[in-house]
Amino acid sequence: MTNMNMIQKLSQNFYFNKEETKSTLKQQLSDFWDQNKTASANSKRAKQRAEKLRLSLTQVVDSRPVSILIKKNLLEQEKLHFKASFRLQAEKEANQEQEEVATQGEVHFNDKQMLDFSKARTIPSRYKDIIDSILIDSGLQLHPRLTISEYDILIKISECTNKSSLDTTVNEIDLFSSQVELSFIKLAVMKLCLLYHGELLEGEHNEDWYRVNAYGDIFYLLFNSKHGYKTKRSECHSQTIKALKANDLVDANEKDIRLDFIFTNSTGIQDVFFCEEKPTIKISNKDKHKADRLRESALRYWSSLLPYEECTQHLCALSCHFNKLNLRIMSTKLISGIIIHACLKEIDIPLSDNNGAGVAEYLTAVLSLVRMVTWNFEAIQLMIQAAQQDNMTFLAKPATSKICYREDSPASEGSNITNTDSASFRRTGLGRGRKKVENNGKY
Repeated sequence: MTNMNMIQKLSQNFYFNKEETKSTLKQQLSDFWDQNKTASANSKRAKQRAEKLRLSLTQVVDSRPVSILIKKNLLEQEKLHFKASFRLQAEKEANQEQEEVATQGEVHFNDKQMLDFSKARTIPSRYKDIIDSILIDSGLQLHPRLTISEYDILIKISECTNKSSLDTTVNEIDLFSSQVELSFIKLAVMKLCLLYHGELLEGEHNEDWYRVNAYGDIFYLLFNSKHGYKTKRSECHSQTIKALKANDLVDANEKDIRLDFIFTNSTGIQDVFFCEEKPTIKISNKDKHKADRLRESALRYWSSLLPYEECTQHLCALSCHFNKLNLRIMSTKLISGIIIHACLKEIDIPLSDNNGAGVAEYLTAVLSLVRMVTWNFEAIQLMIQAAQQDNMTFLAKPATSKICYREDSPASEGSNITNTDSASFRRTGLGRGRKKVENNGKY
């Protein structure tokens, strides 16, 4: 631990004072090294090093890099002050709007910091316009995301009324096209034609039958083709919960959550999407509550990776539920401390080959969902990279996770120096400033 390293650490945890920072740094660092020089528990070598660092601290504190650090610290204070004043003004305006609405008659949904728009038949229809407005403003919608070539072929599929026309339409697609989505459309339609030919979708089947004969080729196949991602199938456990436990963000005794399908990546962001399946039409409340909680946990974990708490409102945790041939696409967002659950899309896989429009609509939903999932992941990566670039631009020292370190051994020479970090300075009230609020991502 050098003088420069300690000043960098202090700049991340304290507000500096424009006039008195350098003199205060010199005094506090000098006292710190004097204590280490006279500490009986320290080795002779550690005491000599403390004396050497004490003698060089004036040169370090008066150096240009330290001046840059102090200037950066002051600029960050100005930005935080601006954000705080801006947020205060926004809250004031929002409170005024709420008071105006309250005079017209108060509307309460529940007493929690959560809005659940995913439960069927729970909200009176007179609130439809209000709910639609909330979902639009929150970005909780599944917009069609298609290329021109995909759109053209899906339009042709929507006009089909039998197996023969469906097969003829997709037959022109090159199975080994560089655009894997077109290959997926071809394989999915061909698989549906086979199921229609044997009238297999109209019967009663167990969960494994749907998983092998239906979901695999007309849903999961597209996820398997995404480069840089991997899928986990049947009786797998959520990595998000494991990551939260590893970082002490949830109780260590929290049970792992078992899922039917997980779409994940190898970059440390963990599960980006999951799916649950049931061979019955009836929706399982147990599965719904489990999925809601897991999406909330995903947002909580992602927020711990992001540089600012406000970044989380741009992300959307997604999951799906299959009940026989019914597909529900669920979503969760965290906006201004409020959890919002919503059903983005509910659609059925057509039972017969005379509904080409239904097939096209289903495939459009799947293609759009996969792109929404991957966009969500790319947004997380982009925000993390932007923060890292800012750290380089402003010479900031990024915080290192505690999981990178182990306990020092008793025989470590000079261990008392490494153990005496910024906690000692917090007790002295360095800079007469306020301690910074760390963006730890908790809500």
